[in-house]
Amino acid sequence: MTDNESAGAATSSQELGVMEGKGFYNKHSRPQHSAVAFGLPLLERAVEAVPLPDPGEVFRIADYGVAGGHNSMEPVQTIIEGIRRRASEDLAVSVFHTDIATNDFDSLFALLSSPDSYLQGTSDVFAYAAGESFYERLFPASQVHIGWNAIAVHWLSRVPATIPDHIWSNRAKGTVKEAFRPPV
Repeated sequence: MTDNESAGAATSSQELGVMEGKGFYNKHSRPQHSAVAFGLPLLERAVEAVPLPDPGEVFRIADYGVAGGHNSMEPVQTIIEGIRRRASEDLAVSVFHTDIATNDFDSLFALLSSPDSYLQGTSDVFAYAAGESFYERLFPASQVHIGWNAIAVHWLSRVPATIPDHIWSNRAKGTVKEAFRPPV
């Protein structure tokens, strides 16, 4: 690649923001998608434990860091199906997909209207999107029943410690693991 090509590539990336558009992330996030399987059993346990809203109220799901949406379809569907088993088909569900403002929301909206969407074959489920970072406050207190986020370690605002031979804080030991523990 020549210097001019490198400069052009940098300009293109800057113009696109952090997320490259046109479904690029959905097409190139196989490792992230395979990691969803690790979180699903925990998500299923959370769905069984979360208090249901009062009759006539809406159950609210937050999908923090949606990217193009491909890796969110199965977790959100898992939540909806689990909640509907506990409640009823007429329980209204709102899903709020969040990501930074430069995210590829076009791919998310296309996916939500496709046969691969958790919206297919269900009723009273409503999808929304917000262009805000999940490191900011996104909802009023007590307005989200359950949230989902996966593979976001690379978006930490700061690294509290170096993890020897790994990037995932759960693989850390001793004082390094303690440095990643959320404040109580």
